[in-house]
Amino acid sequence: MDLSNWPGDPGLLCYERKTDNWLVRIDSAGAITLLSADGKRGWRRLALAAKFHGQVHRGQLSLFSAMPSEAGVAMRFDYPLGVSETVTIKLLDACSAMAITREFSSSASFPVEIQEVLTLPTGSDDGMVWAGASPAGLNCVHVSNLRQGSHRTGWHYGPYVMPLPFSDRTFGDSEGHPFPAVAIGHGRQWLLEASLQQEVFTQTWELRARQPWLEGEAIFARYASVSRDGRNQPVTLDPAGGEPPDAGKGVCLGSVFYQLRQASLQDLYDDYLAELASRYELHGKRSPMLSQAVYCTWNYTFFGNISQDILRRQAQFIQQHLNGVKVFLIDDGYQRSENTPSYDFGRWYPDPDANVDPVRFPDGMKAVAQMLSSHGLAPAIWWAPAMGRRNQLVAEHSDWLCLDEQGNSWSMDSGPERKAALDFSLPAVREWVEHCLAVIFEGWGYRGMKLDFCTYPFDCKDIRFRHGQGVRWWNWLLETIKRFIPDDGFFQLCGSAPYGNPFIARWCDTHRIGGDIGMGEWERHVATSHAPLPLLAVPGRMTMLMDVDSAGIRQDMSDQENLSRLNWVFMTGGVVGIGGDLTELNAGQVGWLRKLTEHVDRGYKVRCPDRRAFTGSPLPEALCIDYPATSPTAKRGIAKHVGFFNWNDQPRTLGYSLTELGIAPGQALRDFWTGQPVAPANEQLVCPLLGRESRVLEVLL
Repeated sequence: MDLSNWPGDPGLLCYERKTDNWLVRIDSAGAITLLSADGKRGWRRLALAAKFHGQVHRGQLSLFSAMPSEAGVAMRFDYPLGVSETVTIKLLDACSAMAITREFSSSASFPVEIQEVLTLPTGSDDGMVWAGASPAGLNCVHVSNLRQGSHRTGWHYGPYVMPLPFSDRTFGDSEGHPFPAVAIGHGRQWLLEASLQQEVFTQTWELRARQPWLEGEAIFARYASVSRDGRNQPVTLDPAGGEPPDAGKGVCLGSVFYQLRQASLQDLYDDYLAELASRYELHGKRSPMLSQAVYCTWNYTFFGNISQDILRRQAQFIQQHLNGVKVFLIDDGYQRSENTPSYDFGRWYPDPDANVDPVRFPDGMKAVAQMLSSHGLAPAIWWAPAMGRRNQLVAEHSDWLCLDEQGNSWSMDSGPERKAALDFSLPAVREWVEHCLAVIFEGWGYRGMKLDFCTYPFDCKDIRFRHGQGVRWWNWLLETIKRFIPDDGFFQLCGSAPYGNPFIARWCDTHRIGGDIGMGEWERHVATSHAPLPLLAVPGRMTMLMDVDSAGIRQDMSDQENLSRLNWVFMTGGVVGIGGDLTELNAGQVGWLRKLTEHVDRGYKVRCPDRRAFTGSPLPEALCIDYPATSPTAKRGIAKHVGFFNWNDQPRTLGYSLTELGIAPGQALRDFWTGQPVAPANEQLVCPLLGRESRVLEVLL
């Protein structure tokens, strides 16, 4: 349908679709409406717009067509300067959702720069609507509610579930690669928006609740869904018919999932994740870490004070006592000590082999990898593409460094420890990075990597690449590393790590969530355990496994404190990692780690029946994992694990009904560690705990 001469009267419809669950409308101006069947909640008259050359322009609808079998619609919008946009709307009847994909191209004879792609209310009463509920009665759910962070500072912001913001707030623009979804609602009723692509821009939401509010008004005084580069670097649409060869072709700059969701908070993202899985091959479903444990040299004992003799002793111990551990991760400490930060990429220049510490690793890193392999362990290694400033690489190649907003060499922090960053948009830099990776994987023979201090070169808002956007080069680095890692290898992201961003699961097995456990003090354990709550219900098998850092044993802590750490690592459902000097453990402690690392079966949804944790301090007092009938755990006769945690110093008694825990009356239970039977009382599972104590129970089939 050619609409180039249509007057654009909002009373005229291009499209309308009604079902028992929803109503979809597109008017002659191209505004999109998605409402529940009763018309009470949803999105009313969203307009598509773009910002280029500093001005926001609304697209003018010129072409419209409906897809066969009512699977969706396609539209074309025209903008000034020869810019056009092709919009595809995929209708997902089964889950009352739609996916809008937006692709831009140019017919201009000159480059056109696009800064943002926006979805905005058409009028002041349009946008997100919820009849019968004032903004004060609704909640906003986004991972940044819990964790606001930057690479310079990080801080805890508030509960995961919070009231709507009544001052301007932007969700999704932090430097921590947050889970890219925001939900508005309460109880089991939600309006969910989530990103479906992250190739060039990242998705953000600008919100401010309306106050005062009158019945019938939109719930937000400011509402905008904005796709952009976090450093405000625009995308350039090349002239049609010019160079390079793909000039004039379309560039996808936004794809958003909108859903009228009826579900518990812990099932909120299931349909969104299913849609992502239909579009991308995410690594979680085939990661070897679903069934393997990993040892890391960093926490509890060694940190950077490692040597090939220390590594050999740990590898021999693992081979003799911990057969479930299959990956041996060498962390920082294998390179020469020098007057630069430990994470300095300059240590790899000009010769990686020459920068391996000759005293602690006299035989070199290739020999260490061969030694680990001889003990039946896949060798993995810590690597950080971060940059100090006092090194030969910076001295000889200052032209390889990223720039700041003024065009000077970019610097994070100040003083002697200040950091630079490589400009990965430069061919010479990419060639050098690939050379280093070839040394690690092809020369030395490593089969896995922990990538640390890795996100700030791409995320810091004042950093600038000479060519392209941070997301593109971030994707390039991850894809390039993964190309060197074998299919059964190990790939972990750490330091300033992504907070659940599913798009990196195209390459990675696991992402760190929370800080280092360090020496494993109780206070450190509690501090790092604040982070995982929002992502417990995001199954690692659908995206990638979270990493809450290593389990380990401190000899100066009580058994209940040590077991609380082990139970937390187990019940959070992510990677099973251990650390410390294993040779110092007594037989009972070795038995704990053997129990933890055998029969590894990870990546299922973890449910939290503790509703207080979502609206208060995010330290769950109860967690549950259900195992499908086809899982290795179910085949061993275990239907579910239930964990109880006392985070306080004083004794507490925790209790939940069997219904809340999803346990059927009559199902047998036993203690995870002792195997002793446990009996519910009056359809309740009551668990008295000492201070800092926890308990894990097995529910039998």
